[in-house]
Amino acid sequence: MNTRSLSFIYRSKRFSPHKEQDDRNILEAVARQAQAAGATVTFFEEDEFSPHPQCDLIFSMGREDRTLDLLKTMEQKNVPVINPPDSVRACRKSFIEQVMKRHAIPHPDRDTRHGWWIKRGDSAAAQDRGDVIFCKDNDELEERRKIFRQRGITDFIVQPHVPGTHVKFYGIAGTGFFRYFLHQEKGSMGHVKDFQQSLHGATEALASLINIKVYGGDAIVQADGSFKIIDFNDWPSFSPCRQEAAKAIWKLALK
Repeated sequence: MNTRSLSFIYRSKRFSPHKEQDDRNILEAVARQAQAAGATVTFFEEDEFSPHPQCDLIFSMGREDRTLDLLKTMEQKNVPVINPPDSVRACRKSFIEQVMKRHAIPHPDRDTRHGWWIKRGDSAAAQDRGDVIFCKDNDELEERRKIFRQRGITDFIVQPHVPGTHVKFYGIAGTGFFRYFLHQEKGSMGHVKDFQQSLHGATEALASLINIKVYGGDAIVQADGSFKIIDFNDWPSFSPCRQEAAKAIWKLALK
């Protein structure tokens, strides 16, 4: 391959609550694929990242504004970045929800009989246990809105709760790689009609809209096979399918 010098950026700890090692593991698994192909690999902690002028390709799980700004300058110098910084910014919950609404991607939008979820909207994932809270009624919702504002969080979204089977999905855009797993070990998909193809189609459409390459998220699937995407994130840990994903991400890079 022509790529000789690769940079790998770990995600800041504050964006990996309780999943710091899982996030590091997938990045390192991709790096092993690169090393096996003869590439030189350099790792950076996110808060220590400094662009290398001879870098040929960057793999980044970073989400800090500083990181994304630096990666943007590298893109402008024709250094490819997986995932692109503008695409990572587009995964903020408040933004991605608007994209799904505008383009009719299935998402929670109407039925409020089962309560609400209030979620911090200025990032792709929760940074604290209090960033995603279930509220059973309007009174609880209003109280949580106040608490968010008291914490200085003014960018948040409110989603109706969707009953059904909770699945986590993992995808690598344009490669055909797509996997889903029950969110909890207990449970069964036996009563649910096949939904994988339509869910994959929806996630690929959403990924294309924001030009994200490595993505994951959560969906609620109902018995008739219909679903709602409740979360969409840049570069998840791929914990249940890490080795498969690492190979697919490397194949993506080779393109």
